[in-house]
Amino acid sequence: MDETNARTELETVYVLTNPAMPGIVKIGMTRASDVAQRIATLSGNSSVPLPFECVYACNVPDARKVEQALHVALGPDRINPSREFFRTSPTQVLAVRRCFTKASK
Repeated sequence: MDETNARTELETVYVLTNPAMPGIVKIGMTRASDVAQRIATLSGNSSVPLPFECVYACNVPDARKVEQALHVALGPDRINPSREFFRTSPTQVLAVRRCFTKASK
C-alpha cells in the first residue's frame, strides 16, 4: 500500500460499553477492518469480567483526529488521563459527535 492509499483508507471510531462498568464508555479507534475484532481483543483480557458491547461505530478518513476531538470535548468526564474511559452516556458521546459533523459541513 502506498502512502496515498494509506491516507485515504478508512478507520473506525467506536463507542463501547460494558455491563460490568455501568455509566462508563470507552471511546477509541481502530485500523482493524472489523470492530468485532477489536472488541474481542479488549474483551479477551482476563481482567474484564464481561465482554464489551459496541453502541456506535463510524468509518472515517482520519479516525485519530475524531477520537482525539471526542476525548478533548469529554475531557472533564475522563476517568484516567492515560485511558480512553469516560464517565458519561453513549447518548452524550453521540451528541458531541453530531455537533462535530454539523460544524464540519
